[in-house]
Amino acid sequence: MASEPRTDTYRMVARRMAAVMLAASAALAAQSQAYMAKHPAIRSVITRIEGHDNAPAVIIPRAGDRLTVSFDEESLESRQLRYRLIHCDPHWHPSQLIESEYIDGFNEAPLDDGTYSRATLTHYVHYRLTVPTDIIPTISGNYLIEIFDDYDTARPTLISIPFGVSEQSVDIAATVSPRTDTDYLGAHQQLSIDLDLDRIWNEITSPYTDIIVTVEQDSRPETRVELTSPTAVTGRRARYDHLPQLIFKAGNEYRRMETVDTRRPGMGIASVGQNAGRFTAETEPAAARAGSPYAYDRTQHGRMLVRTVDSDRPDTEADYVDTG
Repeated sequence: MASEPRTDTYRMVARRMAAVMLAASAALAAQSQAYMAKHPAIRSVITRIEGHDNAPAVIIPRAGDRLTVSFDEESLESRQLRYRLIHCDPHWHPSQLIESEYIDGFNEAPLDDGTYSRATLTHYVHYRLTVPTDIIPTISGNYLIEIFDDYDTARPTLISIPFGVSEQSVDIAATVSPRTDTDYLGAHQQLSIDLDLDRIWNEITSPYTDIIVTVEQDSRPETRVELTSPTAVTGRRARYDHLPQLIFKAGNEYRRMETVDTRRPGMGIASVGQNAGRFTAETEPAAARAGSPYAYDRTQHGRMLVRTVDSDRPDTEADYVDTG
């Protein structure tokens, strides 16, 4: 662990108990729940807000936001895929709302036809969809995009992708400090959070019982904590301060690696080759950082970017590399 704490990225979302998402005016990291590929051939699932590649998967309807979802399936044949939206509670379980209460139109629509990969050792089909288009969510909250094969009569979900819809009803401010209730300039960071509830003040019974604040470190679900009651309420502002749940281990920066070139080693790669009809790469052993001075490296916090040096069409011309 570095001798000094790093500055991590946290995502904070405040919700009403009725499962209406109240995201901050500027969200602080990526989506709050990882996608679930329920089919082993699904690869490279990426969600992006159009025009804001590094923004979290939260659309703001009044801003005209559109969420683009793309993924590959390792296959020689394309499928006729369809998708639907599922409204969820704060814990990502399907809510009790009926479809007509949270969408405009019929809750089922086709994906665009898949595009076959070109000049790649690994054959795959690339798919893409945009929300909202055929299905329009009408209320804020947590949603799942469920994608399934239209020709499979059982209609099992192939992939489940989370995103949020926000009305920006609550403004969230936060500070991160290495001076924690656990140690001083040591191995932890502590958050303090302030919510401006003015725009929803008349819609809640009590800020001590009606608001849930969810916090994640670096978009990692295993670090998620929920705050069900503020430390103090002053006027129409709720404060969350000096809470043990808001103390996080500082950790280290992500290590960088690239497999954008299948002919020569890239960043963090010791060697490249082929095995059983697939490209392979061996990563370079990283030097231990324990005891070294802290060094800041602006990373993408584990996010993935698909690209290749051989083409300007990486969606269908980038190849897969087995990395070890």
